[in-house]
Amino acid sequence: MGRKLFLVLLVFYLLPACKTGNEGNGISPAKMRQILYDMNAAEVYSVMVKKEDSSILNRGKNSDSLARYYNEILAHYKVSKEEFDKSMLWYKAHPAKLDSIYNDMISELAKEK
Repeated sequence: MGRKLFLVLLVFYLLPACKTGNEGNGISPAKMRQILYDMNAAEVYSVMVKKEDSSILNRGKNSDSLARYYNEILAHYKVSKEEFDKSMLWYKAHPAKLDSIYNDMISELAKEK
């Protein structure tokens, strides 16, 4: 009985050491990929809308529309702006994880072609 108790306690003691590497990150890589994919699409669309509007003389993104798109995307995924910003800071501090997300996005785009 003592040996079983020891093993159970050992497992509970060592279990926290088995970390996934996403500690401190509120948004999972899969969800972040979906959010960033939609945000990149919104940026492209924002540029296209701005080019079609002849009343806008400067080139680039339509910032008002883009901010609205971002808010709608975050609401769709039930993520607050603060949570997204915090997660982006985490991913920027872990560039290999962010690169992996973007590589997955590129693969997804290639499949859609």
